[in-house]
Amino acid sequence: MKKHYEYKEGTIDQKFIPKDFKFGYHCEHCGECCRHIQAADKALLSVIDVYRLAKSMGLSHNDFIAKYCDMVPGSRSMLPLLTLKTRMDGSCILLKSGSCSAYENKPLACSLFPLGRMLFKVDDDPKDDRMDFRYFLKEFDCKATTEEQTSAQEILDEFGIEEYDECMKVYTRLANFSTQLMHNAKSDNERKELFMLIFFLLFVKYEINIDLQPQIEMNLAYLQSIYKGQAFDKASMN
Repeated sequence: MKKHYEYKEGTIDQKFIPKDFKFGYHCEHCGECCRHIQAADKALLSVIDVYRLAKSMGLSHNDFIAKYCDMVPGSRSMLPLLTLKTRMDGSCILLKSGSCSAYENKPLACSLFPLGRMLFKVDDDPKDDRMDFRYFLKEFDCKATTEEQTSAQEILDEFGIEEYDECMKVYTRLANFSTQLMHNAKSDNERKELFMLIFFLLFVKYEINIDLQPQIEMNLAYLQSIYKGQAFDKASMN
């Protein structure tokens, strides 16, 4: 068996696995993870999730969000966060006839399960802003079988997740800069105005018939042009 990668820094103590590491898991498509969803267990959506889902349904970002999403403020980041709506019985709004109606384009958090991932800088050099993902296994207690072997790479390939890795890296920069602005806001009124602008740039100002990454880069550049000279404070990210 291959040795797990281990990373320790501050409060992070996670065992990472290489993408070719084999483990026992095969989803039985029972739909149980899509039912009885508690508020704390709702998967957060990124613009990549919204883009993939909206595009598959032929909806604009705005229309998809209005029909399928709930927005809540992040307690630490202060950013607007999106989750999929749930029905009165706690089932995901995308669950139909016992299975996910958007299986091939379901949110990345759902597609990756039972994997989790974190984004880290490749090098400690502050001038080197390259980042890469590291993967880890989550505990699972569902009807999935463990006899069949799979790997992180097979899961990534099945759902085309790595196709959007560069988008996620730029989107993370946009989210980080937005968090910085929210924490540096000097009044509640300024924070409220920022909140709506950031929501628009994080989730709404996108076209499904245009490649996603250039749109994220444009929104980041726009926000940076408005708030030039903002000092990046890592403490504001905690």
